[in-house]
Amino acid sequence: MNRKRLDIPGAPCPRCKLAMTVFEHQEITDKLRRQAVYYSRWYRCDNPGCKTTQVMPPEFKVKRSAA
Repeated sequence: MNRKRLDIPGAPCPRCKLAMTVFEHQEITDKLRRQAVYYSRWYRCDNPGCKTTQVMPPEFKVKRSAA
Protein backbone atom coordinates (compact mmCIF):
# COMPACT_ATOMS: atom_id res chain seq x y z
CA MET A 1 0.00 0.00 0.00
CA ASN A 2 1.12 3.50 -0.73
CA ARG A 3 -0.01 5.05 2.53
CA LYS A 4 1.50 5.80 5.88
CA ARG A 5 -0.04 6.54 9.23
CA LEU A 6 1.06 9.80 10.81
CA ASP A 7 1.63 10.16 14.52
CA ILE A 8 -0.24 13.43 14.80
CA PRO A 9 -3.73 13.97 16.18
CA GLY A 10 -6.37 14.08 13.49
CA ALA A 11 -9.44 16.24 13.21
CA PRO A 12 -12.44 15.29 15.33
CA CYS A 13 -14.83 12.86 13.70
CA PRO A 14 -17.94 14.65 12.41
CA ARG A 15 -20.20 12.07 14.12
CA CYS A 16 -18.58 10.81 17.33
CA LYS A 17 -16.16 13.76 17.86
CA LEU A 18 -13.19 11.49 18.70
CA ALA A 19 -9.82 12.30 17.10
CA MET A 20 -9.34 10.45 13.83
CA THR A 21 -6.22 8.72 12.50
CA VAL A 22 -4.29 10.65 9.83
CA PHE A 23 -2.99 9.00 6.65
CA GLU A 24 -1.07 10.25 3.64
CA HIS A 25 0.67 8.77 0.60
CA GLN A 26 4.24 7.57 1.12
CA GLU A 27 5.06 8.89 -2.34
CA ILE A 28 3.18 10.59 -5.14
CA THR A 29 3.31 7.99 -7.90
CA ASP A 30 2.74 8.34 -11.64
CA LYS A 31 -0.61 6.60 -11.13
CA LEU A 32 -1.73 9.36 -8.76
CA ARG A 33 -0.40 12.07 -11.07
CA ARG A 34 -2.49 10.67 -13.96
CA GLN A 35 -5.71 10.90 -11.94
CA ALA A 36 -7.80 14.04 -12.36
CA VAL A 37 -8.09 14.36 -8.55
CA TYR A 38 -6.50 12.66 -5.54
CA TYR A 39 -6.19 13.46 -1.84
CA SER A 40 -2.75 14.04 -0.34
CA ARG A 41 -4.03 13.35 3.19
CA TRP A 42 -7.18 11.85 4.69
CA TYR A 43 -8.63 10.75 8.04
CA ARG A 44 -10.11 7.52 9.32
CA CYS A 45 -12.36 7.13 12.34
CA ASP A 46 -11.29 4.09 14.36
CA ASN A 47 -14.28 4.12 16.73
CA PRO A 48 -16.02 0.76 16.08
CA GLY A 49 -19.36 2.22 17.20
CA CYS A 50 -19.21 5.07 14.68
CA LYS A 51 -20.59 4.86 11.14
CA THR A 52 -17.96 7.25 9.75
CA THR A 53 -15.09 5.44 8.06
CA GLN A 54 -13.06 7.81 5.90
CA VAL A 55 -13.06 11.60 5.71
CA MET A 56 -11.50 13.35 2.73
CA PRO A 57 -11.22 17.07 3.58
CA PRO A 58 -11.35 19.44 0.60
CA GLU A 59 -8.16 21.24 1.73
CA PHE A 60 -6.18 18.07 0.87
CA LYS A 61 -7.69 17.68 -2.60
CA VAL A 62 -5.09 17.85 -5.37
CA LYS A 63 -6.26 18.50 -8.93
CA ARG A 64 -4.16 17.64 -11.93
CA SER A 65 -2.90 20.76 -13.59
CA ALA A 66 -3.66 21.24 -17.26
CA ALA A 67 -0.48 20.73 -19.24
